[in-house]
Amino acid sequence: MTENRRHKFGRLLTVCVLVLLHFGFGMNYLLAVPAWESYDEPGHFGYAVKLAHEGRLPAESDPIPNSERIQPPLYYLYLAAILTVSQSDVSQYKPPLLNPYFHYGTSGRNYALHSIDALTPGEIQTRLALTTARVASLLFSLFGVVFIYRAARLLWPKRPGLQYAATALYALWPQLLFNSSVVSNDGPAAVFGAILTWLLLQFHRGRPSLRLIAACMLVLAIGMTVKLNLLIMLAPILLVVLFSASPRLIAGTVALGTVSVAGVIVLLKSLPSVLLPFLRVSSEGDNALSTIVRRLGEPGTFDFLYSGLRYALDSAFGLFGWGNLPLPNTIQTAWYIGAGVVTLGVLVSLVMRRRETPRQSQFVLLAILFSTVGGALGLVLFYKSIHLIPGRYLLPALPAFCLLAVSGLSALRTRLPVWGVVAGMVLLGVIIPVRVIAPDYTQPPTVPENTIPNAKMVELAPGALLLGFDVPPVVAYPGDVIDVNLYWKAARLLRSNLTVRLELIGPDGQGYGLLDTYPGNGNYATSDWAIDQAFKDHYQLYVRQDFPAPAVAKLKVSLQPDEPYKVFAVFGEVPIHARNYASPANDEKSAARFGERLLLRDSALELHERTLTAHLVWQATDTMNNGTVYVHVEQPQVNGPPVAQHDSPPLNGNFPLSNWIAGEMIADTYTILLPETLAAGRYPIRTGIYDPINPYHWQVDYKGQADYLLLGWLNVDAQGVPSIEVIYPGR
Repeated sequence: MTENRRHKFGRLLTVCVLVLLHFGFGMNYLLAVPAWESYDEPGHFGYAVKLAHEGRLPAESDPIPNSERIQPPLYYLYLAAILTVSQSDVSQYKPPLLNPYFHYGTSGRNYALHSIDALTPGEIQTRLALTTARVASLLFSLFGVVFIYRAARLLWPKRPGLQYAATALYALWPQLLFNSSVVSNDGPAAVFGAILTWLLLQFHRGRPSLRLIAACMLVLAIGMTVKLNLLIMLAPILLVVLFSASPRLIAGTVALGTVSVAGVIVLLKSLPSVLLPFLRVSSEGDNALSTIVRRLGEPGTFDFLYSGLRYALDSAFGLFGWGNLPLPNTIQTAWYIGAGVVTLGVLVSLVMRRRETPRQSQFVLLAILFSTVGGALGLVLFYKSIHLIPGRYLLPALPAFCLLAVSGLSALRTRLPVWGVVAGMVLLGVIIPVRVIAPDYTQPPTVPENTIPNAKMVELAPGALLLGFDVPPVVAYPGDVIDVNLYWKAARLLRSNLTVRLELIGPDGQGYGLLDTYPGNGNYATSDWAIDQAFKDHYQLYVRQDFPAPAVAKLKVSLQPDEPYKVFAVFGEVPIHARNYASPANDEKSAARFGERLLLRDSALELHERTLTAHLVWQATDTMNNGTVYVHVEQPQVNGPPVAQHDSPPLNGNFPLSNWIAGEMIADTYTILLPETLAAGRYPIRTGIYDPINPYHWQVDYKGQADYLLLGWLNVDAQGVPSIEVIYPGR
């Protein structure tokens, strides 16, 4: 074998490996994403089913209108052909049973309810057909990998490392892998973006020709019958031709573009359901272009567009599910840093004299990228919604971005960023499906009944048993989210889908947090519960900002709707701490110490008629056992029972000492009703703490006092008029 043939064979082998990596990682996503859990997948699949089963497009008059009927039909014709050839049975397809709490964000990420053990034969056939359609979409996406490699070869004919790096970056891009492995026309749109990028990059090789323009227009026209956002690729085609400064080529491009685009528009307008946004009239009666121009001048527009660009950046690398499953913050941060490094590299490559990438080609790639983003921003302005610029809408520009990224990284004169990025993408291809996507759609784990904590069996609905609970210890404040684990079992088949209603009850008996959700984070509806199989279910309950902290909350759980069987369980103790502390008069060194771990940082005495009020500010230096606080008005001279007193755990028992944390300050109030008549004299007002089970007083360390602390004196004159003399703290 000659050296030239060896090089060709090596290139072919490398490209095949990259294609297989894309397919393999795509299958990883395909298997991790449950049925119907990608954006509008029921609609996309239903469109193909209508073509395959009934031989017609979905219509608005259908019994259940398909929201995706507005899409161009070519992608769905391809899927319908695959379903027909594979003899997939789609005759019993019907939209899935939905999670009604999906749009409220309180029941997991799942759009649909997923019954595993109770699928009917028709549903099983539908799932198989859906898998076939997903595999067909993934196979079609392989063409994009091939064409970006061809584009990379045009840019760097003598730099195979850069060719492979750009191809790998595209092939392993998380957003592309996800959309290529589910039923969605966003993945195919990326393929046409790769083909058009390859065609446009040929303009820097020799003299542009009408033949090349015709090829671009043909691909553009076909792409528009897959997804209409490819129309924006007309802008970089026109820019490239204008740079050629050839009147003949410009005139030919305008003519070919007019014919091809107008032909596609006429074709799509003949289909009654297809939506052409750029031909729509706004609510103010303007056409799309004039509406966008007018809104550009409105106040707040640039802040709005910035929000749209930020959303595009957030979702470009990876946003899964129905656009509600983002990547972890660590990965997103790495993406932001990488995007910043790439931008720096591109700027460097544009100004440096010696460059691997021809400047004209870089302008072509930038034109593709900016045109795509600009078109999406126009859509955002027209519809007044930043959510019309998610990363999946920008996939046609992904090939250009990947080529620019490798160009920018190579300009930094180090191989580490390029191959480090590729290695990172391989790692993410393994991790994201199994560690990011799959867990959000996983049913709760089963547990042995003898391991259930706080075991208590309560039948909350006929056959639905609550077996126990667990509240992981945490320092919680108003505005936080607390974790709650409930343990369930079905004693018999539950035929209806009940929701778990979990409430946070404050010391006043009012609710200060509410969660109403299907079990299993939305993935394990009660009708799917296995009989006599205990499982652990996890919930996150928001603590309202107006919770009267500090106090201990309780949890109330019930199953809804349970009209004929209204039962609930109240359990657990969840200490909710106050975020803001009092400002005490004493510093820690001069404060009275009770026991080893409690300081009295401040006190105040008030007298109103016959009512004495003691305001105490405590501070914990560490965790401690429970105790009862007392404030007594003692006899003037002889030992005996107090003349008046108030004994209670802190905050009237609503926040026992055992719940306090180190450094926490608690302001507490003790109110004492004095007798109607008191003899003249000086009555000491004392406070202390005693153990409620084994009555003994906590030792007090303050100026020789041992069992109690003297707060002040109640002075009663000869006429029986009381007054207050404050001793602690010294002012």
